[in-house]
Amino acid sequence: MKYLNILFLINGIFFFGCNNTTNEDLGSYNAIVEGQLLNSNNAPIEGAKVLIMSHASSCSEEGISHGVATSDSEGKFKRQLISPTKDKVNCLTLSIKPSSLGLNDTTVTFSTNLELKSAEPFDTRFVKITY
Repeated sequence: MKYLNILFLINGIFFFGCNNTTNEDLGSYNAIVEGQLLNSNNAPIEGAKVLIMSHASSCSEEGISHGVATSDSEGKFKRQLISPTKDKVNCLTLSIKPSSLGLNDTTVTFSTNLELKSAEPFDTRFVKITY
């Protein structure tokens, strides 16, 4: 009987600890980049790939890739940036790949002041790009 009680107590502590874990406990800091791609007639561009890179200091330094987002039927895309450090993001580079849709690939780089946070609400930047 004592053996079963000890196992139950250990399991209870384990699950309690997991429910209270934060991103800071895991060593990650987050922000969100979202946007919309439109053509020259203001119609949404669906299915374009958007590679998102962040730069801590300047746009000329090497960036960190945060993966690819795909624009939806409204031309909208969204990607959560995850970083092991709490550095601010001072520049974003979006490499947009709609070539499979008959449009030219392009890269958009812009300065920003995006703060990486360990808890919600995460800092968010919205980008509207028209071809």
